[in-house]
Amino acid sequence: MFDIWLGDAPLTLVVFLLAVLVVLPVQLLLCFKVKSRAARLLPAILLAGAALLLAGAGVVLGGWEGLGLVILAALTAFPLLACGAGWALWAL
Repeated sequence: MFDIWLGDAPLTLVVFLLAVLVVLPVQLLLCFKVKSRAARLLPAILLAGAALLLAGAGVVLGGWEGLGLVILAALTAFPLLACGAGWALWAL
């Protein structure tokens, strides 16, 4: 399987662990402690905006740089899934 390496660790694993160990607890904390729905949605909005920005820049640039940006945009799926998991856990 192809993966991008960040030092000695694969980038996919680093992003997945960041999503599970940082984004999920922050999202749960926001869901349980904050009353404003807009504030609870803030991590998802920021991550979706970053994904759209990276994907758009990747399409505009093209070539290898564009491919790298599109891959980074796809890697934002892990933190977005962690946000969704936080919302799901909060709803239970």
